[in-house]
Amino acid sequence: MRPHNLSLLAFVFPMFITAQPFTSVQDGVWDDGATWGKTSPGAVGVDYPGPADDVTIDGDSVWYNNIPPFDFGGLVLETGSALVFTNGVGNVSFTSFTFNGGSIRTQTTAGRLTINDDVEVNGVMDIRSIVLVNGDFILNAGGNIAVSSAGLLRVSSSATNVIFNADVNITDGILALDAQGSNSLTINGDSDVIIDDGGTFYFEGSGAANMVNN
Repeated sequence: MRPHNLSLLAFVFPMFITAQPFTSVQDGVWDDGATWGKTSPGAVGVDYPGPADDVTIDGDSVWYNNIPPFDFGGLVLETGSALVFTNGVGNVSFTSFTFNGGSIRTQTTAGRLTINDDVEVNGVMDIRSIVLVNGDFILNAGGNIAVSSAGLLRVSSSATNVIFNADVNITDGILALDAQGSNSLTINGDSDVIIDDGGTFYFEGSGAANMVNN
């Protein structure tokens, strides 16, 4: 009887890594699992946030330092939180941004931060690089926006709606409200938009423009 050659077929099942939520438990750097209550230093997407992951900073201070650019899920900043994007982080994006308090800062040469959703600010934004918001933008009472050091805050959508209920300070930086359609800016109460020497304000769009000072 002739021997038969038996071939073993190896079935390779690809590993799918699904997005997961991360919540900070202490001050620290973004790419350290200890910041999120995981293994330190850990692996991206497992012990610290990676592509498509949802992130909540819960009253802690977190530094995003020189990490390769990622497209994340949602970002939530709770009261008392601080998120600092330091030099050289490249281009980072989030699908949504819930700003319940605290502060967010982009240092000079920190690359570009993009938020692909409406933004409602209930804290402090200190912008010293490039921040792009693809949606409507509301600054609530008690908050503050400062653009300096040649930074740029650009709010853009098909029909941009921007509401300021607190002060905005532009010092050696740019505030650009740029719509592909109608463009609306409302300044309420005692809110001030202060443009110092070296500051620039753009208000433009391809449709109707409306500016209201209440």
